[in-house]
Amino acid sequence: AFEQFPMKMLSNPMGVLWDADPTKPLWSLMAKVWYTMRDQVGTLPLGVGVT
Repeated sequence: AFEQFPMKMLSNPMGVLWDADPTKPLWSLMAKVWYTMRDQVGTLPLGVGVT
């Protein structure tokens, strides 16, 4: 849907929307948890953390 627009054109409006989002802290926390979990995949020995 947005392929026709250059990223430079979309960046500012998206930033304005993001700054106005009242749930921004929650999204930021969920992203941090996701990235932490994602980065741990493949770093644990086999069987660790599996129940």
